[in-house]
Amino acid sequence: MTKPFERGDHLVVGRKADEIAGVVDSMDLRYTYLRRPIQYPLNKDEIVMIPNSVVYRSPLVVTTDRDLDLPHRSEKHADDE
Repeated sequence: MTKPFERGDHLVVGRKADEIAGVVDSMDLRYTYLRRPIQYPLNKDEIVMIPNSVVYRSPLVVTTDRDLDLPHRSEKHADDE
């Protein structure tokens, strides 16, 4: 099973009109939990619970410090030569 993101990665789920963004706080079988700041007046964080069914069928943008070993990186393309 592929793990495209993990705790601490910044994740954007969905398309521009309805995207949800935050830092991955945790994951379980049903939900992915994102932490994101609430601006003035609270200046705290909120946890957003996204059902994994939404995560798996939505476009994702993952920002991470990890070295990602994606399958397409190991393939040699004709235009790379």
